[in-house]
Amino acid sequence: MKYPHKKQSPEVCGPRLAYTMNETMRQLRISRATLYELIQSQKLRTYKIGRRRYCTRDALLDMQQDLENDTKIA
Repeated sequence: MKYPHKKQSPEVCGPRLAYTMNETMRQLRISRATLYELIQSQKLRTYKIGRRRYCTRDALLDMQQDLENDTKIA
């Protein structure tokens, strides 16, 4: 251990439940403007805690499924 005086953060169990907007942009490889367009058009569900906005993993998967279905219909 490099710094024995520092506490180790506890392990998080299972997959992440939610992502910040910056993390969501990186996951989707899209710009901030595109991300907020998806939110504004209600294609991507998010929630806020205080001033921070989060997107759940399920919301990302639902949006992906909806976009795939729209593509198949067109």
